[in-house]
Amino acid sequence: MDFEKLIGLYSWGWSIVYDQILSIEFGEAHLNIREPVKSVSPSEKITRAMARRKITPVGQWNITFEAGFWVASSFFSSTSSEQIEGADARETLKDMDGQVLSRVDIEENFLRLHFDLGGTLEVPRKPDRATCEIYFNNCHVTSFF
Repeated sequence: MDFEKLIGLYSWGWSIVYDQILSIEFGEAHLNIREPVKSVSPSEKITRAMARRKITPVGQWNITFEAGFWVASSFFSSTSSEQIEGADARETLKDMDGQVLSRVDIEENFLRLHFDLGGTLEVPRKPDRATCEIYFNNCHVTSFF
């Protein structure tokens, strides 16, 4: 399975997690519920966070791009992993939200995702590490190189 099951699905929840990592949800949403747990950490911040119930909407599918460089372009603007700070980057990700994945081009050096409202995501392929990780219902399905 590479990307064929994602073609035709809505993309949503475009977000930057852990520095330059891009995360995108696809398909039907459901709630991921983490119940409170007792922490043994000496950090009050961690103890408080773990004592809370955390409810997060997640998609049936999730793709996480960890290649360290990517470019997302909408009809109006573009941003990259090197330009993730500021209102322009947030606006581009908002523009991408809700677009349907229409085509995926896998080339020797790049992975390109095309969306129905003109958006694209381009990620260089790295032979020495995964370009992205694909998850189905929070379970790892595959790594794409």
